[in-house]
Amino acid sequence: MESPAADIIRIIDAFSECAKDFIAFWEDQGKPELDSTNEPDVILDALLNLLDMFYAHEMQNGSLSEDDLSELGNYGLTMLEALTLDAQSVHYPHYLYFETIAFPLALWLARNGAELDVLGPVVNTLARMANQLNQPDELENLFSQSSEIADALSVGLTQDLEQSLPGAPWSVFLINRGIIATRSLNPDCIISAYESIIEYVPELSHEFFAEAMEQMELLDYPPQVRMIVERYLNQTNANTLLH
Repeated sequence: MESPAADIIRIIDAFSECAKDFIAFWEDQGKPELDSTNEPDVILDALLNLLDMFYAHEMQNGSLSEDDLSELGNYGLTMLEALTLDAQSVHYPHYLYFETIAFPLALWLARNGAELDVLGPVVNTLARMANQLNQPDELENLFSQSSEIADALSVGLTQDLEQSLPGAPWSVFLINRGIIATRSLNPDCIISAYESIIEYVPELSHEFFAEAMEQMELLDYPPQVRMIVERYLNQTNANTLLH
């Protein structure tokens, strides 16, 4: 399943389709207990009601305050993450369908002024979306969308020291954006992504640029891209020597 566009109607349609398919599977399997011990129809109905609230917000030109939209949006992303784990726990073969909706929902929330604190399901979806793309212009567009989400993240998340550790959602998000930017071949995107890596996860930057340089040689990247990667690698080499 491809990630739907950041259009609330298409998000609702995609979620409804996933929900119906999952309920049919769950019932066919004899209604096994989920990890959360919740009834899936209760979770699915709650999420659908939440998405309907977002639709009403859009149709009524902002019926929800930014604080309410942020709280409800983060709750929705958390529920999608939990639902993904629940679906996986009963061996639903398409459990990633739910997580796939997280990226367009986060993008819609960002475009409507929400502040985001939940990044886990978005990170996973971003990585899968990037792996499905090959054309530089498509990757540039995905990078721009990821930047919109990055701009909507709360300071509490981006400044959390634990989020800068390897494997944490924010650090993985930044590294993935760096890879997407590099593959886009767009110098502006690359510099923007690399500066974010240095700012927020400096301890991971040298290894990232070293691996990027290896890719320059393996895949014959254009000279202008190679020069940028080399410059940042040399910069982090110098910083490493200073410390």
